[in-house]
Amino acid sequence: MDAFFKDLRFGIRGLLKSPGFTAIAVITLALGIGANCAIFSVVNAIFIRTLPFQDPDRLIWVWDVQPQPKQAPASYPEFVDWRNMNQVFEQMSSGRGASFNLTETGDPERLPGYSVTANFFQMVEINAEPARSFLPEEAELGNDQVVPLSTHLWRRRLGGDPAILGKTISLNGKSYIVISIIPPMSAFLTSAEVFTPLGLDVAKTDRRTHFLNVVALRYE
Repeated sequence: MDAFFKDLRFGIRGLLKSPGFTAIAVITLALGIGANCAIFSVVNAIFIRTLPFQDPDRLIWVWDVQPQPKQAPASYPEFVDWRNMNQVFEQMSSGRGASFNLTETGDPERLPGYSVTANFFQMVEINAEPARSFLPEEAELGNDQVVPLSTHLWRRRLGGDPAILGKTISLNGKSYIVISIIPPMSAFLTSAEVFTPLGLDVAKTDRRTHFLNVVALRYE
């Protein structure tokens, strides 16, 4: 240990005698360490860290094939056809990004959200804590004004109040019943603060309008 401290003192004295060299060395080390940390964060998020789903290796994106772009979102009638005629996957679900104006709980705020088919949370096996996810009948128009909230929104705007379940909040001027708190999820949903059922009428939806992201669960 004595030799170590002697070498340390010698090194410090040498650095103090050459402040210009010392500054360059420190800056170079800082830039190198910062760059390596940034690269590792990206690699970890994309290639190393597993998705927060029960069986992430069974989840598959399903795209429509178009002349341009070749991979496109699906229209709602297409998704319904795929789901009804599917013999390849165990389940299929779809969703789209949305935004909502939250009012009556403080200052108005524009929130990012996601509308999904009723089976989405069950398919990816994300457990809503507490309470529940969507019921099948809540995907029907007129019954679709229920909403799970993200953990972040629940804590930030509602103080983490467990009594919020069963109460209503105002989104886009309509009352939605809070049914559950959803934990953080993966890439395409990380920014979503509220989740609503994808209540659409297939007969009133244009087959040429492509806006749905479709995910499927392959058989084990």
